[in-house]
Amino acid sequence: MKKKTKKRVTDFVPKHNRMLGNHLTSLKKKRNNHKMGKRKSISTLKKPSSKKQPGLNKVFACPFCNREKAVQVTMLRKEGLGQLSCKVCGVNFQSRIDYLSESVDVYADWIDTCDATAKEITARGEEEEEDGY
Repeated sequence: MKKKTKKRVTDFVPKHNRMLGNHLTSLKKKRNNHKMGKRKSISTLKKPSSKKQPGLNKVFACPFCNREKAVQVTMLRKEGLGQLSCKVCGVNFQSRIDYLSESVDVYADWIDTCDATAKEITARGEEEEEDGY
């Protein structure tokens, strides 16, 4: 019995083309392609899922009555105003908004204004105590 010999890549190329390296490497690639595996079909490829991001809150906690979800913010874009009001204690606040503003910005402006007024009131109270004694 004769031994089976492996066929070389050069056996498939005509003699006059053996000197061409590019042709030889392309044949090697074609011949070895069956070892690489199957192509993935479109149905097996996973598409990135587009999850909807949660929106920003429009209802917040009131610092005056300490109730959660009591402050409602409404945005009046045409007028350029952001309004908030507490359902429990009835506090109202307005601030200017632009096209980038969100309800969180109006709430943050309100909290900043409340802090500034509280500092101002404590500073006045300290001045009155110093002058009174």
